[in-house]
Amino acid sequence: KMSSISRLGKAPSVVKSEGRALLKQLDAVSNETEPAEELYSLSLFKKNREALVEIGVLAGLVLALKTKDDSVKHVIARTLQLYAQDGSDIAVALKRLNICNASLELLTKTDTIEVLVPLSGLIYWLVQNPECKNEYMDMDAISYLKELNEKSRHAMLTKYLNYAINGLQPDVRSREELLQHIQQTPLNVS
Repeated sequence: KMSSISRLGKAPSVVKSEGRALLKQLDAVSNETEPAEELYSLSLFKKNREALVEIGVLAGLVLALKTKDDSVKHVIARTLQLYAQDGSDIAVALKRLNICNASLELLTKTDTIEVLVPLSGLIYWLVQNPECKNEYMDMDAISYLKELNEKSRHAMLTKYLNYAINGLQPDVRSREELLQHIQQTPLNVS
């Protein structure tokens, strides 16, 4: 019979402890995917991500994204996508860790599809935040994304690139701006 703790998930203190250990392993062994995959699994639940943010997981993930191993980059980019979906505070924290520049630079320097797909997905989620969107616009990311999109023969990569390109259009509001606009606009009910 499962205990109530295992059904509900891990306690935040356990998540933090496991997260610290995994970050140390990830830092020490940059070419093994196991710590990255375990960190991804741990990050699947929002409650766990909140606990992991408290121990500085974002900085560790951004640093790990710079590894030379494509398998690790793939898992780290997927993990960062999870965090990028957690709202404005996380997106801004990632921006402060220079993720916009790092993700665009990596996107232009790799041709490995297993890295390009989650990386373009990460960029898509980041452009949903107005500050990150402005950062990407200032770097002229749209021209890089369009160039990559023209060369792409991979359906999922093309999908994410198109989403990111559309999200970077000046007249398109970010998800957060749209939600804010909807909340501020009175409903016209007749």
